[in-house]
Amino acid sequence: MNLANRFWFYSTLLYCLISLLLIYLHNGFLIDDAGIYFSEAIRSPGVLYPSKSDFYSDFIWHPMVINVSRLIFWLGGNLKVIQIINLILSVGILHGLRRIARTFFNERVSKITFLICLLYPNFYVWNLAICTEIYFMFFLVIILNLYFSDLFLKYLYIGLLFPILDYSRELGLLIFLAFVIGNYSKVFSLNRLKNRFNDLCLFALGFIVVYFSIGKFHEFKTGIFWTKGSVLGYNLINGAAGDHIGENNNMATQKGSLGYIPNAQVVPFFVKDSIWRHRGFEFIIERPIEYLKPFPRKLIKLFTHDLAFVNFSYEKYSWYQMAKDYRVRKSIANLIIDYPLLWILNIWFYLLFAAELMGIWISRIYYKDILPYLVLGISILFLPMLFQTQPRYHMPTFLLFLPFVAIFIDNKWKQMSWMNKIVGN
Repeated sequence: MNLANRFWFYSTLLYCLISLLLIYLHNGFLIDDAGIYFSEAIRSPGVLYPSKSDFYSDFIWHPMVINVSRLIFWLGGNLKVIQIINLILSVGILHGLRRIARTFFNERVSKITFLICLLYPNFYVWNLAICTEIYFMFFLVIILNLYFSDLFLKYLYIGLLFPILDYSRELGLLIFLAFVIGNYSKVFSLNRLKNRFNDLCLFALGFIVVYFSIGKFHEFKTGIFWTKGSVLGYNLINGAAGDHIGENNNMATQKGSLGYIPNAQVVPFFVKDSIWRHRGFEFIIERPIEYLKPFPRKLIKLFTHDLAFVNFSYEKYSWYQMAKDYRVRKSIANLIIDYPLLWILNIWFYLLFAAELMGIWISRIYYKDILPYLVLGISILFLPMLFQTQPRYHMPTFLLFLPFVAIFIDNKWKQMSWMNKIVGN
């Protein structure tokens, strides 16, 4: 085993050992969406989600994480098994990110990216939660590595993976838009139109095969052709006509509100989704200023903190608990003293986020190569602002942009080496 392979092997082993220790110590405490996914999974082990009993829910959660969890529980597993599967997927994400860094830059930047991931607390803690982010990121980094590769049939493979990505979290359209925008010079170039058409045909072939396979499988099991979650309508009505501060407090669907549907409990979820989409878009068109007014507050909230997965796993360091303490008139000084780990981990997030921005600026010389990647990351980042917004929604983009932290560090490292030669050290 050469030096580079030893580095990847032992650093991956270190990540796994630390993660396994956290899994062993974890007491099973889950809150927020992770708790909901867990309760959905244990409610009907072995039954495909959504089943007929879910047809009258307000919406359908992202199906992949629930169905994988239900299968594990049906086979006799428990939360620890799900956490270990999360760990395996996280290892794939780690190596996917470092390969992207190597594609954009070089092997040294790839190693720095990997080390940064190892120093990022949420990369360990998020394994403890039943969440969609890990599944989405896993398939996303595979697709991105295929996209930046030279494989002959890469668009066929991307097409095969695309519906699976959308099954884990409904953001697949963003990748397609990012490809078009980032490759505008190729997509709209007449002399390359033939190649673009061939790529599109390969993508469409793979997409149609898997998309209809998922839909038909659900239709066979439940009687309805369904391929992904249905959160768009619910999120849209809350973001457009809720309390207008970017929060989901369910007010938008209550009696007297824009999203209210009489006898909603007997209306199928896909009908409610259609109604809420129509009303939400209508509200935005008719009152755009009122819709856009909370956007600055949403943007601030998106970057308030980075401890969503710590919240999921350890109640003592829950941001929600801290906010509750603040409301009962605990002083800021007491909150800082009571939550030292929370503030320490946030400082690391702020530093990394600042380094990402500076790294993107340094990488501007690679503009044409990194444009699709940047468009994708920014799209995923700001999409939640169209609906209600939570701080954890920045997570996928934050991970995607970690290679830019590495290029920033590498750039400063080179400058220091140059300065050392000048001063003779």
